[in-house]
Amino acid sequence: MNHKLLVVLVVLLSATAAQAGSKLSMNVVPTPPDCAIGPMVCLNSGVSCFSGDNAECAFAGVSPSSSVSLTSKLQLKGSFKNVLDNAGFAVNTGLVGAVDNYVVQIGLQTCTVDNGEIPYCGVVSQDVYVKLALSKGKGSFKLDLTPVFPGFLVGTPLRINHVALITPRAGGNCLGANSGPDLLLRLNDTTCNDGVGILGVGGIATQP
Repeated sequence: MNHKLLVVLVVLLSATAAQAGSKLSMNVVPTPPDCAIGPMVCLNSGVSCFSGDNAECAFAGVSPSSSVSLTSKLQLKGSFKNVLDNAGFAVNTGLVGAVDNYVVQIGLQTCTVDNGEIPYCGVVSQDVYVKLALSKGKGSFKLDLTPVFPGFLVGTPLRINHVALITPRAGGNCLGANSGPDLLLRLNDTTCNDGVGILGVGGIATQP
């Protein structure tokens, strides 16, 4: 190979590598129907159940082709399909910011130096809560998370710890829309997730 051509190829490949970024994409699959006998509530749909029979919670769900993705430039996208309520009907909500919005949780964990935890990158947790408006069971978002994490240096490793689709929060909890300030205000807001009404989780649904 011509030496000059080799140099040009090396330069081009180096430039491509420098511009390339990482990206994580994950499906969101439905959680199983589960009527918890203690509180008598469907842990997946968040509504009351009465007999303890999990079949009471069986109609709620989300299409396993739903997904979220996050790039190394902190660009977050989400696409959700066939979101059904506990009666099996496609969900309709108000516009983004309405109290009946569903909530998408993305749990990020940083790798903290000098804390003895780098192999798992699990000491510092950052839970982002995004509002999801739905029409006929469908909804999506495209957001820039850089205003939420202005202190993250280039090259900061982030572990995607969990993703969840959560049913609407009540009682004035988890308020706001999806502006940068609203996302920052809801960062690690525990009122956005009390462990009930987890309709979907990031992962796969096994098949035969």
